[in-house]
Amino acid sequence: MRRIIGVALCFIICSSFAQGQTNWKHGRLRVSADKSGLQYADGTPFFWIGDTAWELLNRLTTQEAIAYLDDRVAKGFNVIQITGLSTESVHRKNRYGEAPMPGNDPLNLNEKYLQHLDTIIQLALERQLVVGLVATWGDKVVRVPGYGTDPVIFNETNARTFGARMGKRYGSSPNVIWILGGDVSAVRPEGDFRSVWRAMAEGIISATGDNRLITYHPSGYQSSATWFHDEPWLDFNMIQSSHGERDAPNWEFVANDLKRSPA
Repeated sequence: MRRIIGVALCFIICSSFAQGQTNWKHGRLRVSADKSGLQYADGTPFFWIGDTAWELLNRLTTQEAIAYLDDRVAKGFNVIQITGLSTESVHRKNRYGEAPMPGNDPLNLNEKYLQHLDTIIQLALERQLVVGLVATWGDKVVRVPGYGTDPVIFNETNARTFGARMGKRYGSSPNVIWILGGDVSAVRPEGDFRSVWRAMAEGIISATGDNRLITYHPSGYQSSATWFHDEPWLDFNMIQSSHGERDAPNWEFVANDLKRSPA
């Protein structure tokens, strides 16, 4: 059973980077043997320095994405955090006029929309950047008041199939780390949505096997450990310290997760 980890901090506390199957000299990323961090296959430690670009897929052309990624490399980032199905994406098109899915059906994704994501992942790979890929923003799983206007489109059945299809498409990319959740609690007053996220994770794993890392992006002042620490699919915890509080006790979040058992 794969477990982990206290984490490193950006505006969300996280951890990641990778290298291509042919040009990543250290191999894929994995959880360290002591479950305290991430490292490459050859044992080289990895410290996630991430830049959040959730809307990159919708807002940038390929040429703009190249300029952005080159700038991030020059500034020392090693992870770019983006969203596949972002908030409000049901009602929007990308810069090439492509919407993500006809009829709000996550099992009928627009191939041309996905091809732009293919390009972004490849451009990142060429620059030795990891893509922290949020498969879908949380508003597609639970309707939260004031949290976007997109309809809820996922249930256990289609989440599993969606995960499997995304896993099949991107599982061979050594620079992709999977992020579920999308800024939402897994258990809310509206209901318990852990089974949907669990199904999506199981779908990804069905297509990727052990060649993957998966985490969960919670809403502010929370850790993925709250709901999923004991889940076999969760490879490392993610903590969001929130936007609004500049004095959030991030060290306490990390310390609390490091005390959890299993590691």
